[in-house]
Amino acid sequence: MKIITFGCRLNSFESELMQELPYPEEAIVFNTCAVTAEAERQCQQEIRKIHKLYPDAPLIVTGCAAQLNPERYAALPGVVLVLGNREKLTLPRGGEKIQVAPVSRGVDIPDLIPKSKRIRAFLQIQQGCDNACTFCVTRLVRGKNISLPPEKVLKQVQTLVRQGAQEITLTGVNTASYTFGFASLIKEILNLNLVKRLRFGSLDPAILSQDFIQLLTHPNMMPHLHFSLQSGCNSVLHRMGRRHTTEQVKKLLSDLRSVRPDISFGADIIAGFPEETEEEFEETYRFIRDNFITHLHVFPYSVRPGTPAEKKPQVPVHLRKERAKKLRLLGENLFNQFCDRFIGKTQEVLVEDGLEGYTPNYIKVLLSRPVTCGLISVPITRKGKHGLVGHI
Repeated sequence: MKIITFGCRLNSFESELMQELPYPEEAIVFNTCAVTAEAERQCQQEIRKIHKLYPDAPLIVTGCAAQLNPERYAALPGVVLVLGNREKLTLPRGGEKIQVAPVSRGVDIPDLIPKSKRIRAFLQIQQGCDNACTFCVTRLVRGKNISLPPEKVLKQVQTLVRQGAQEITLTGVNTASYTFGFASLIKEILNLNLVKRLRFGSLDPAILSQDFIQLLTHPNMMPHLHFSLQSGCNSVLHRMGRRHTTEQVKKLLSDLRSVRPDISFGADIIAGFPEETEEEFEETYRFIRDNFITHLHVFPYSVRPGTPAEKKPQVPVHLRKERAKKLRLLGENLFNQFCDRFIGKTQEVLVEDGLEGYTPNYIKVLLSRPVTCGLISVPITRKGKHGLVGHI
């Protein structure tokens, strides 16, 4: 059985879990994404391409796009089964081609972890979202916020470390909304004194506590955080239904830098949100530049069916793409400036495949020769195409 995965880290984690389930051995499974219309287009394009290459292979489609539009995917050539986000990890039996149940009450998190031994491992602690952002279909495809109890999380951490994980990334749909206390869980994980590096998926800046900020002083907490910022303009944030303001985010970044001066930040940004003016876009541009947010994930706004933003006056597509391009260029410039700080210095790099790995600040480092996987000290000699180059 082969799985082709699209989208977020949570999808990647769930694909690894699916490898442990009794899917048909001859099947090709597509774990899809629905975050944007472009993501859906890529999923459909890949399904058609694989069917042409392997016309006799049974194709199974699951994930968020399948949850959102099951009939659309059931109609694609070669597709024999469409599973929802709940069904992909329970693998129900039966003859129906479409097996997609509503997820309004949420999707339970299986008490499973992948058997694959990874130096950098992902661990799902949370699922779903209770927010009401006007652009997002997450609640339609993932349901309400459900969290894995802390005792199960701690047990899974111990198992992952036994399997060889030196870095663990806690992930979920809205990771910081962990029901049983996000900061409390992190403290318990750190108290195990097992994980050499702890990271997180994208975090909601509106719900990070002072307790969380203080935990950043722990040496095993990596000095890089990625936020679901979406905009750097208050009026746009309000129309998006976000729960933070730019003033709150600016203070949060300042507080984090005060306890961890070496920290770096990333952000998800939507360019060309409905009714966004040129002045509002420039506010976002300045906010990113002035707050030195170095790791950007920029997306042109994409209309999602069933969301309030779908009914708002739309920014022309060409403007959305132009604004996204400007933000990406800004992000590249800021990232290069940040990389300059490490040239001539030595960094602790977690090597995954023998030839490359990541610094604590989540900068990819290409090595001059293959080495044994694990944590090593690397003298940084110059910038590379996508990060840094180190000489061993």
